Amino acid sequence: MTHLWFVENRLQAKWIRENIQDVVDGIVVALTAEALQALQEFGIKHTPVSEYADTRPVAAANQQLVVDCLDTLEEIETYILSHYTDSNATDVGFLTSNCYWLQYALTILVTRAHLIQETIRACSPVTVSIFKVAGDTDYAIKAAHIWYQSLSMSHVLEQLASKYMFQLDIRSYNAENVNRYNLLSSLHSIKQIPASLRKFVGERISYLDSSKFGNTNNSGQNDKCSLLIVGGLNEEWKSVTSFDRDLQVYLLNWMNNMEFARDPGSRGWCMGYDPKVVQFENESSIKLTLDPYSLAQEEMDSVNIICDRWANNVNRKSSVCFQGLDLADDLIDVVRPIAARTLSLCRYLDNFVSHVLDAIAPDIVCFQGVIHMADKRMASACRDRRIPTVGIQHGGSVGTHMNHKMDINDWGYCDYYLTYGDGIKGYINPIVTQRSSLVSVGSTYIEQRMRTNNLEDHTDNTYVKVLWISEKSFGNTIGHHYFPEDTRRYLLQQRCLKILNNGNNVKVTFRPFRTNKETIGTVRWLERGEYKAIKVDINSDLEELIRMSDVIITDNAASTVWNEAIAFGKPLILFCDP
Repeated sequence: MTHLWFVENRLQAKWIRENIQDVVDGIVVALTAEALQALQEFGIKHTPVSEYADTRPVAAANQQLVVDCLDTLEEIETYILSHYTDSNATDVGFLTSNCYWLQYALTILVTRAHLIQETIRACSPVTVSIFKVAGDTDYAIKAAHIWYQSLSMSHVLEQLASKYMFQLDIRSYNAENVNRYNLLSSLHSIKQIPASLRKFVGERISYLDSSKFGNTNNSGQNDKCSLLIVGGLNEEWKSVTSFDRDLQVYLLNWMNNMEFARDPGSRGWCMGYDPKVVQFENESSIKLTLDPYSLAQEEMDSVNIICDRWANNVNRKSSVCFQGLDLADDLIDVVRPIAARTLSLCRYLDNFVSHVLDAIAPDIVCFQGVIHMADKRMASACRDRRIPTVGIQHGGSVGTHMNHKMDINDWGYCDYYLTYGDGIKGYINPIVTQRSSLVSVGSTYIEQRMRTNNLEDHTDNTYVKVLWISEKSFGNTIGHHYFPEDTRRYLLQQRCLKILNNGNNVKVTFRPFRTNKETIGTVRWLERGEYKAIKVDINSDLEELIRMSDVIITDNAASTVWNEAIAFGKPLILFCDP
């Protein structure tokens, strides 16, 4: 009579240690690297989930899952607009525009469901125990994404219990009241603008003169081309500098809707815009005079009721399934609060965007990324006004990964998209019809760093200096489908770092993602062991670490670091299957 225990984090592993008599005859499975390292440390017999399953099937099915997700959102949106008496024709897209972030939630749900199902299939348990946080009414995935910190999968668990005929046992544990992943901390930091940034658009994208786009409907101020950058400054936009141009540049930053709506129910899942538009030339800002955004409670209640009607409708057409599991009922728990709040937010943003475009009259609108509903409404408004729109590549996954989601974001909405090279091509069968013309300009960010760095050999030849740039760890709950299974990644790092530690005249610097120290497993394992040839470096400048190294090893699937290592002339050893 097999009793299966799923362990997700260090605190749950401590519970297992303190109640070892309850689990002594069972199978303890580590669902994450954090749990695996803790179980190793505590000396508890265990099995990593990688012994039973991998996330490659999730990656292989991801394109179809996104299609199914979008179809479901379209059906829900149509149902809401046809049953809500105060809907308008301009409301179309209020829900489907959130597809990028909703498919994140779907990928989290699919990944966890797949790993659990394959383990159950292999072990044929009579009882399955999982842990919920004390005070929660039911089990929920504690996810890495700060917008989806808790995701219900009650319907999936019910299906699994029925399908494999086991008893589901939910135990409680006391959790830390903090999210240690901080996945989007970097997303919010991009809103900070360097005061020294004055000049814009370098020689690599000099074609951004309005004449390249034909006649625009705006003349700018003082005969300058007026450029509006939407969403903030990624590293590529930041680096397009140092050349005098006849440009008037404005920046419209994202603003988390928790900030302007003061609504904890929104949890930040959708961005709005900061009402202050920054003008670079004189460090001033334009304050838009608009009525403050406020939630329409009556509308929220009505939309919630309509969502429930759709969920209970036996004749609904769309479905979201993976390996025999119906995910739609758990997905609707994510969609419902978003749908209820997004309708009023969409209308507010349409009005806001109109005011911005009237006030600035830009000749060109550039995007940090067309990923939020707000950005897609902005792009649509620009199209209506015949204002050219431009996106820019700011990461290596575009062009190196088979499925990078750019078709449901920038490529589906911008007129032009600036890429790293001619090898980057559009999809043959995109989910959203490609609108963008792809323009190869290289990476201004990397090229600028190469111009300002001394690329000479700085080694002393005493040791071979190895830099290991680690994959991120989000406990098998990240919304990017191409991330490797977490325990497999941890075991690979253990095995390879042991080999390097035993090498002659080798010094290794292990560089984890800054906010993953507690969850990655590898850092705690290294700190507890005698690995004299290896040091962990979280805080040093990555560029300096690359420059001082003889060879780069990485298992990072976000391939920007691949490009950086190659650009700096360093041998690169890659552990990745994108």
